[in-house]
Amino acid sequence: MSIVKVYSGTLPINSLDDMYELFTKLGFPINTMEGIIILSSKKGFIKKFEIKYNIKVYMVGNNIFIFGILTDEGSLEAIAKLYPKDNEWYFECINKEYSHLCSSILDTIKRGIKLYKTQTTKSSSDRSQQTFKMSRAFESFLDGFAEITAISAAIKYPIVERRTVKLSEVGEVLRVIEYLYSKYKNGRYVILLLGKDWMFSMAVDLDKKEYTPSLVIWSSNLRLLSEKALEAFNQIDRDENVRFTIYSMQE
Repeated sequence: MSIVKVYSGTLPINSLDDMYELFTKLGFPINTMEGIIILSSKKGFIKKFEIKYNIKVYMVGNNIFIFGILTDEGSLEAIAKLYPKDNEWYFECINKEYSHLCSSILDTIKRGIKLYKTQTTKSSSDRSQQTFKMSRAFESFLDGFAEITAISAAIKYPIVERRTVKLSEVGEVLRVIEYLYSKYKNGRYVILLLGKDWMFSMAVDLDKKEYTPSLVIWSSNLRLLSEKALEAFNQIDRDENVRFTIYSMQE
């Protein structure tokens, strides 16, 4: 497969979350705990048999998407990439051995872009009605949450999503909340970002459309809540790799 132009202009897929959401909307199974897309392909001339592939997406820089396949040996082998050039987006299959998977990924991206374009107006209208406001409602909860370990937190509050990402891929806090709302619609959740010497947590009530942020920096024994936590969080180096976890607060 040669290099294919897939879009001209600003691509409506700006992050890993957007890419995984695209595949989810088009019916592909996603292992959200590991950040893996499951693609199926049929092989054989006389008798067809189905093979399932584990595809992981990662980013190089701020705008190059790399699609890799997890091999039986446990390594990640790059097979394709999506990248911009001169205000246009191109898709390239970089491993011809998996050209059938490249075709499937390319077709999905094209269909996903069309889907996003048709939903742009509706999504903008929905977001205007889904304004979240910062609240102090969960300050005492988050202050206590900072004291428990990750293991005990997982026992008390079920993990619904977990992966390791670069902080720059997470985006702004309100964008994370929008992602949470688009996926779960209702309920209460804790979003946890764990860095090298800090922990940013945010309790979100999707029903009341309220959120409370908290930041703990262990190296300086600093604890911040609400506006001060958000201000300090925005100053953290965005190139750092962090563990991104979502806990459910449902009883």
